Amino acid sequence: QSEDAAVLIESLGAGPAMLSGAGIGAVIALDLTLRRPELVSGAVLVEPDALALLPEATEALSDDRRALEAAVAERGTEGAVALYLSGRLAALGAGLDRLPTALTVEAHRRPAGIFAELGAAPAWSMPLVRLADAERPSRIVIAPSTPPLLREAARALQGRLGASETVE
Repeated sequence: QSEDAAVLIESLGAGPAMLSGAGIGAVIALDLTLRRPELVSGAVLVEPDALALLPEATEALSDDRRALEAAVAERGTEGAVALYLSGRLAALGAGLDRLPTALTVEAHRRPAGIFAELGAAPAWSMPLVRLADAERPSRIVIAPSTPPLLREAARALQGRLGASETVE
């Protein structure tokens, strides 16, 4: 997805661009910042799903996967979507219960989008060396309502990401 953003920025002649993303969108913005710094002036990363930086996230992700499988077995796709959007999963979709219902209607109508994104952040291979060498400034944003695992991931990312700061 970051390559799609790169093509868009280049085709519009809009670079270097200030990027912003939340959750998986923050991971996409970070990936583009690291891979194509010439296209980026900076990034605002809201509650980035940088779970790969946390060893404890592996167990939480496994628990979430089992819970989603059980929800599908019991109630089908709608059961998994409802569980994901409930915010009751520790790693996947943590904090989604904060979203207004109007923003989640589309997920119920077209659940394939959720399932496509579920593996995106955990599957991103975190380029640890490139994090420290990041050339563009990044601001990592968390809120008082940020779930604990995402808060820890944000702190871990800020500790490794050159030219970054975390704000609440």
